Amino acid sequence: MKKILFVIAAAAMMLVGCTKELTQKVDKIEKDLASLETRVAELEKSLNSEVANLKTLIDAVEKKIVVASATQTSNGWELVLTTGEKVTLTNGKDGVNGTNGTNGKDGKDGHTPVVGIKAENGVLYWTVDGEFILVDGAKVPATGATGENGAAGADAPVPSFEIDENGHLLVTVGETKTDLGKVVGENGANGTNGANGDSWFSSVEVVDGNLVVTLADGETTLVLPVNNEFGIALEATAIELGGTAAVKYTVTGDSEDVVVRAYAAEGWKAAVDAKKSVVNVTAPADQALYRAGWIDVYAIDNETGKVVAKSMTFSNEGTTLKVDEKVVVPAAGAEAIEVAVSTDYVYDVECEAEWLTLVPATKAVRNETLVFKAVANKSGANRTAEVNLTVDGVVKATVVFEQRALATAMTVTPAEAVLVIGDASIDFNAVVTPADADQAVTYAVLGEDGKPSTNLIFVGSELMLNDAEGSEDYLNVMPGEYTVVVTSVSNPEVKVEVPVEVKAILVEEIKVASELVRVKIGQTVALDYTVLPADASDKTVKFVSSDENIIKVDAEGNVTAVAAGEAKVTITSYDNYANNAGEDYVIPTAEVVFAVSNELAVTTLAFANAEADLHIAGTLDATVTAAPAAATNKAVEYAVLKDGKATNELVVVDGKVKVNPQATDYLNVIAGKTYTVVATSVENPTVKAEMTVNVYANYVESVALDAAELVLDVATDTTIVATVAPTAADDKTVKWYSSNTAVATVDANGKVTAVAVGNAVITCESMDKFNVNKTAPIKAECKVFVKEANMEYAVTAISFAAESVELPIDNTTGVALNPEFNPADAPAAACTWTVKDAAGYTTNQLVVKDGKVFVNPEVFAVFQDYAMVGKTYTVIATSNYDAKVSASIEVDVTAVAVTSLTLGAETLVMKVGETYAMKYTLGPNNATDKTVKWDVFKGDAVTVDENGVVKAVKVGKATVRLQSMSKYNTESAPVAYCEIDVPPTAIAFEKEAYTVVLGKTLQLAAVTTPESTLPVKFEILSPASQATSDKFTMTEAGLVTAVGYWPYYGGEDKNVYTVKVSYVDYPEISATATVTVDEHLATACSVSFESMTMKVGDTFRPTVNVVPADATNADLYHFSANGAVKDNNDGSFTALKAGTYTLKVTMDGMYMMQPPFTTFTLTIEE
Repeated sequence: MKKILFVIAAAAMMLVGCTKELTQKVDKIEKDLASLETRVAELEKSLNSEVANLKTLIDAVEKKIVVASATQTSNGWELVLTTGEKVTLTNGKDGVNGTNGTNGKDGKDGHTPVVGIKAENGVLYWTVDGEFILVDGAKVPATGATGENGAAGADAPVPSFEIDENGHLLVTVGETKTDLGKVVGENGANGTNGANGDSWFSSVEVVDGNLVVTLADGETTLVLPVNNEFGIALEATAIELGGTAAVKYTVTGDSEDVVVRAYAAEGWKAAVDAKKSVVNVTAPADQALYRAGWIDVYAIDNETGKVVAKSMTFSNEGTTLKVDEKVVVPAAGAEAIEVAVSTDYVYDVECEAEWLTLVPATKAVRNETLVFKAVANKSGANRTAEVNLTVDGVVKATVVFEQRALATAMTVTPAEAVLVIGDASIDFNAVVTPADADQAVTYAVLGEDGKPSTNLIFVGSELMLNDAEGSEDYLNVMPGEYTVVVTSVSNPEVKVEVPVEVKAILVEEIKVASELVRVKIGQTVALDYTVLPADASDKTVKFVSSDENIIKVDAEGNVTAVAAGEAKVTITSYDNYANNAGEDYVIPTAEVVFAVSNELAVTTLAFANAEADLHIAGTLDATVTAAPAAATNKAVEYAVLKDGKATNELVVVDGKVKVNPQATDYLNVIAGKTYTVVATSVENPTVKAEMTVNVYANYVESVALDAAELVLDVATDTTIVATVAPTAADDKTVKWYSSNTAVATVDANGKVTAVAVGNAVITCESMDKFNVNKTAPIKAECKVFVKEANMEYAVTAISFAAESVELPIDNTTGVALNPEFNPADAPAAACTWTVKDAAGYTTNQLVVKDGKVFVNPEVFAVFQDYAMVGKTYTVIATSNYDAKVSASIEVDVTAVAVTSLTLGAETLVMKVGETYAMKYTLGPNNATDKTVKWDVFKGDAVTVDENGVVKAVKVGKATVRLQSMSKYNTESAPVAYCEIDVPPTAIAFEKEAYTVVLGKTLQLAAVTTPESTLPVKFEILSPASQATSDKFTMTEAGLVTAVGYWPYYGGEDKNVYTVKVSYVDYPEISATATVTVDEHLATACSVSFESMTMKVGDTFRPTVNVVPADATNADLYHFSANGAVKDNNDGSFTALKAGTYTLKVTMDGMYMMQPPFTTFTLTIEE
């Protein structure tokens, strides 16, 4: 496959001159490769499936196997053989799409080869696309050679197919491989669907009780008999251990009273669903019971008493229940083997085999089930027994029982084994003897303790580690000695034990590609390292950054640079098997140093719009905004995805998205699709941005002709002019055709030629290749009346097909009135047409032209057209030949009102500066006036333009309204609203901590981001356990009042309060700060003198100087002098006794440990 890549890349290199652009193209081809490989694998699988189907069919013809049922499908036939095999006969298949390309040669149409068979000289040979497969120049036969003298003939070779890396189809027959040529198209734009392949057969039919397949030559036939006798056919069905499956069955014959019953082996369940013609089977979860499983299915014809039986058992190599014509009896024997019969008959049971007996031992029974007993088969060979069920001497059923030989011994290879953890598996092969014995075996695993172990499991015959226990908690216990026990299913006493050693290979080294990596801030790179040896059993590693302030590393080894500096990542082996290693084992580690420069890498990319529409011939801006703005390398690479896979149907050139110029032939495939444009930072590839691109084309909406009726003389011509609308339609191709070319023909340009007298309809139909989903053809018709030159039309009778018609007010192509004239071929021009309003007055508001009624465009332009809606007009046709001959039809002018209007989003959350293009749905789709009006109904947080583009301009809430402005709505037109929230991003206090003086107030303020006038709310958070209302209060507006003060004796200071501010409308956005109440007490005091003298009984009020001067206790102080004075508690003292004293002035401080004081000498005289 890789070779295809290099061929495509080389082609791109020749066409593209820019190295960077070439690199981008080749990268995209790499992404396309996986899709291409998948499609090639599916093609190979399909081819080999066809071979298997054909081989089954040919074998059935040679072995004269009977067809149980044949069903015709949309793409061929499906056959079910009485052996349970299914054969699918498929017609030629649609070709697959061509592969994608990159500015290279257009991809060729996809081609799916068709495998088949073809006869030559009575011999069938294999073919591809109807041509013989030649190997070394010889045709490959599909049937085996005839044996000589009774010997078995050689088997026919079976071809197998594969597709190589060059896209060539290879066929292998035996040991010879032959190249059949290229089937994968060259690279380019998507190829179109291939045409239907040629089928290898021309017909399949049932003739005289045989299914006859006629080959493509029309002569050679394959004949298979169809089972018309009473019988039952089962389909081979896969079923997993413990699983369920529905086994389909087909009852043949024409009996109308048939019962189907099913019996199952021990541990199995089988239930018949007659309505669906299936047997629902449930397999046991026990492996031994599963491998020994069987299902017996009986069909009983209650009309005749006939009974037929089929058995389903496992083949040795798989998990598919195969169909057996005989009823299988376990080799070890069975106490109860059930046979279903009709209760309407009494059967005589005849069985000559001694090892199979009826229970109870009676010949004539009337029961729905016969029970037989079988003894173990120790004969060493398989044996059969026939049981005849007769009624009145007539054999109604012959049931053949088969019992395989009981196993007596077994050999297993390998006889011992070593399983290295990390290796895939060990495949065991068990051979049971005798050779006729059932080869089915079961496998079990025992641990060193002899008990069943779940560390190892078997899948089929393959031993492997149990992934379910492949976690860190279990890895270290897996190495060790185990025993595999292989047991015969038919005879559990026959078993073989095989020792198995499970080993683990320890990690020895972690090797890094580079020990120093240079990156920029914001850049993310993946660590490049290798765990050695390559076959180490557990390569788990963990990563640690030495400084997460500089680099961070995730569990996957992706390193992101956070800040400038240097740090290292240490990679450490976490080999769980090392738990059992010796003391000398050193856990491997490796280090990678990351040098982070001051330069910035791109960390975000953003398109201007998350979604945009692209016209197939237009371009779309794909530039992205890279952040941060200071990033040194803002280069990006672009990729385009469709359905999650890379595609080149769109390309990005010079920052513009457009349709790939190489895809011009496939625009109809591209239009209507949705793509994703992905921009990726070149320097920091983990940074991406996506934009959804909807590619559209302008569809043709209508086709109009300049004439609805033409009257031409024989041998004359005229040209009809077609107008395709809208004028911007991308594909205006039209096709002209005539309903009666014997009367009038039309060429590709609309030129009509009158051929003979009569009527014809000329049609002009849009061939718009883009509008693939239109529900009806878009076309216009013109009636053409051809007459002889001297022929005149004398209309003698006029009628209309309907009593009234509706004329939509916005109809510009007219509504056909469908007049019927005598003579029938008379044109509308043979009459005079009059229009009258409801009052009976002639009006020109409507006009009639060529038998169609229109709203008069001249009146429509000036008249209030909505006033015409709901009015009924009368159109009168009067014969130009006889004015007495006339007829009328009513015309109701209508308009479709708008009944619903819904927005794509009823609520939005936006950020300031963000824009959003609103989408809406207006119904019904055929509403006449779809005019709408956008406005902001409530709030001022957003604006909206006339196209519904909403822009968030400020924080807050707003409601955008969309109104239908339909002038044809008789009631109020529908309105839709979208509630838009533009929330703030943050709120904060001006400071983190505040102080308020006891007895004072403090106004707090909030800082909003972005700046807004949204209402905010302040509240006290803590201390929540204290009643704070008498000490500290705060209004919701943030006004703080320090009312009181808590005594502080150490520990928690209750005078520090935590406050919170939040938005009223967005309470989840908040911030906190602290407010400390300061008692603001004096820290020092003094007087202006050192001594003073006073007499007993005098009172003195000294001036005390306080620091700070505005202290809350500046006027509160006390006096003491060993009882010589009295403190008056008003800032004065009175002398009490004579003497000289030291007077102490102490400031009042209730909660102060050491209040400030001062002293002076006081002399008191008598």
